[in-house]
Amino acid sequence: MNLKILLLLPLLLLSVASAGADTARYQQWIQEMKEQPRGPFSRVRWFCADGTVLPPKAYACRPHGGGVQHGEWNDRTLELRREGYLVANLLAGIHADEALAAPDFENVYGQRLVERFLVAMDDGWIFRKALFYRGAIQEEDERAGGRALLLAMLSSEQWSGPHFLALRTGVKLLPHGA
Repeated sequence: MNLKILLLLPLLLLSVASAGADTARYQQWIQEMKEQPRGPFSRVRWFCADGTVLPPKAYACRPHGGGVQHGEWNDRTLELRREGYLVANLLAGIHADEALAAPDFENVYGQRLVERFLVAMDDGWIFRKALFYRGAIQEEDERAGGRALLLAMLSSEQWSGPHFLALRTGVKLLPHGA
């Protein structure tokens, strides 16, 4: 059963985008990301609280109000995201209340869950080799972002009521532990 779901999920993810998209090309990009050492990233950067993006060095964002370090999306990842394929999602530095208030949050959250499922079931999916790219994904920042998002959702009647199963799925798939 899990194999059937695993085979159908990439098709579901690709069907979310606009009808005119070149899906064969995008599917090829996804396959290539699985094998590239940096996956969906071009390089590692600091993303500061004031919006500044800096090269990786110790405490680079300290004068900018703090920040998080992680991979910067490459051009292909940016194009996929522009077309509605929200791949290479990171929770580090997420502003949970703003994310939850966004009009497209349900779509974004759904795509995030599909991606987390693929990462778990397909040997890292597009992060397969990027997981070993030093600095691209900061596990402690991912857990903090996941925890903040899930707590914000839990405090909302919409997510603790009618959308509880989606919230519960997020608890299973999103990083959030101590």
